[in-house]
Amino acid sequence: MSRSREDPQNAVELFLEERRPEVSEHTQYNNKGHLTRFVSFLSEEGIESTTELDAFALRQFKTWLRNNHSVNEVTVGNYVSTVRAFLRWAEKVDLTEEGLYEKMDYPRLTKEQQTRDVSIDPDEAEAILSYCKKFEYGTIRHVAFHLMWHTAFRLGTIRALDLSDWHSDERFLETHHRPETGTPLKNKRAAERQINISEELDNVIDDYIQYKRESVEDEYGRKPLLTTGNGRAYDSLLRKHIYALTRPCKHSGHCPHDRDINECLATNYNKASKCPSSVSPHPVRRASITRHLNSNWPQELVSEKANVTSDTLEAHYDIRSKEEKRKNRRKHLEKL
Repeated sequence: MSRSREDPQNAVELFLEERRPEVSEHTQYNNKGHLTRFVSFLSEEGIESTTELDAFALRQFKTWLRNNHSVNEVTVGNYVSTVRAFLRWAEKVDLTEEGLYEKMDYPRLTKEQQTRDVSIDPDEAEAILSYCKKFEYGTIRHVAFHLMWHTAFRLGTIRALDLSDWHSDERFLETHHRPETGTPLKNKRAAERQINISEELDNVIDDYIQYKRESVEDEYGRKPLLTTGNGRAYDSLLRKHIYALTRPCKHSGHCPHDRDINECLATNYNKASKCPSSVSPHPVRRASITRHLNSNWPQELVSEKANVTSDTLEAHYDIRSKEEKRKNRRKHLEKL
């Protein structure tokens, strides 16, 4: 049977329309974003029909993403998952060759990348925040993730916050080393500081306090900012929340590992850490620090905000490529 010629843009629109009743609004939003970039790539390559798609073009798309949009391998995997779903659909309606989607491989992380460069892509973090805003607004996990992404706080610092540390009118948080009542900070008194908060996060925290926060005290009579029905939220609970939110299937509706979402063990909240793409709080903090650096924050200010020395920042947290560092330095040339 001869295949039908179809403009990629039209094919994508048909796919999205057909999928609309089957997926959440957030998944549809992500699908559209991924496929919009896919169509842009095809246009640049002069591919005018779905019948022209082949394995080489699919491989080049992944390279194009890395070179033009600076995405990490986890995010490339999310794009692959969306495009594969589109290609499966296209095959069923005779718009592509049989089995083409199987020729689009998921990226593989090296052991070195897994141990050194575990992070979270800014696009993915923003997708998680968008998901929270629509579906889990003002929950403890929304606040915990947003705080970590915005402030680059350690998990222990977030857990240690009290209600009295939050100054909504002036939009800032202060951190305190309180070892005698169960919440020491890693760098002790040197970790005490005041951190400005964005208007958006300010609203999220205020709404959490008003509508979601359990009005309880901890065992020392303090009023924690993040609470459960039994008192201050434990590290283990907050860690589970981060693992759960960073599963791609949670915020995008796709699995970059080609697993059946209905059968995957990691879709269980308590097993979220089993997802190969989910991350613990530390990679979120690392990515937040990198985002600050890429946004042209002076290193000394990032060091102060994240409470980490410049040497440690350079050795363990600054995961920018040489090219990214060079481009950031260029912004300062005109100041000389």
